[in-house]
Amino acid sequence: MPVSRANGLDIYYEKAGSGPPLVLIHALPFDHNLWLYQVQRFSAHFTTLAMDLRGWGRSAKPHTPFSLADMGNDILGVLKDEGVSGGAVVLGCSIGSKLALMLACDRPDIFSAAILVGGNSDTAIGRYLLNGFVERDDALDADSIAQVFGALTVSDLTDRLPAYKSPTLIVNGEFDNALKGGTRTASLIAQAEHTIIPGTGHCCFLEDPGSFDVLVSDFLKRNRLWPQ
Repeated sequence: MPVSRANGLDIYYEKAGSGPPLVLIHALPFDHNLWLYQVQRFSAHFTTLAMDLRGWGRSAKPHTPFSLADMGNDILGVLKDEGVSGGAVVLGCSIGSKLALMLACDRPDIFSAAILVGGNSDTAIGRYLLNGFVERDDALDADSIAQVFGALTVSDLTDRLPAYKSPTLIVNGEFDNALKGGTRTASLIAQAEHTIIPGTGHCCFLEDPGSFDVLVSDFLKRNRLWPQ
């Protein structure tokens, strides 16, 4: 499987399908496998690039401090290795949504749109699904994880959002603890759409992949980003 070293660290990722790039950024404490339903669905129309963030999965686990920007540059390194210079859509959950929004703000030349999912799960099916992903990961590194959370504590994109103009879809589950934050973020972005999926929590794309995938497909089609 591919490994990008463009940013000086080993960043593991998996590539599927063909077409415009769809970049998938996972939540914590998971890895690229969190997007298994979306890879299956969207790789029929897009080239899906699902990566393990530094500190997680099969990617490098540095113990020295780094920033959210460094994590974003890891993702840009994967795109560089794959020859992606524009026309990408970025989809992220939780910390992945923060990275997705940062990348979309920083590099509108590369990312045509952003899809953001966030929060914590309060549903039984959500807890069951997410626990399955955590329990199978025996490669967690406490020191590296501490650096990831350190990077998160010093990052705030709020002041940049009023100037951000790209199409953006924000999705929350009905029982998502980040619903309030998602609503606020949507209010600050001129082109944002905000949708709530009933009966779901944190990773609504796992709990109700059918509804989530329809929302994403319709959003991309409305914004002429769905491949012909």
